[in-house]
Amino acid sequence: MYVRHDSTPVGLVDKWYKTGSFPSGHTIKAVFFLLFCLQYQIFSPSIFLGVTIPLLFFRVLVGFHYPVDVFGGVVIGFFVWILNSWYSFPLVLNRTVQLIFDTIF
Repeated sequence: MYVRHDSTPVGLVDKWYKTGSFPSGHTIKAVFFLLFCLQYQIFSPSIFLGVTIPLLFFRVLVGFHYPVDVFGGVVIGFFVWILNSWYSFPLVLNRTVQLIFDTIF
């Protein structure tokens, strides 16, 4: 896609490609979720990394992002996690969310 500028699909992908892709939103979410999983030990991080890292490399490989976009996503995702790790919800809200989570899952 990078070499042939006219070969992007019409629609959102074309708009994203022409307006820039820094930082990678997918990488921000993936890094935040990975750190969240490490903090609360939700499931094995190796499974998450085994799925996520190939997907991030694929996004660079097909031309959706430059490597710096992915690196920027990693840095921003880390800082978003840092800011959110300082915030704690009231105990009543935590118990309500836990009750809903336990009921659903």
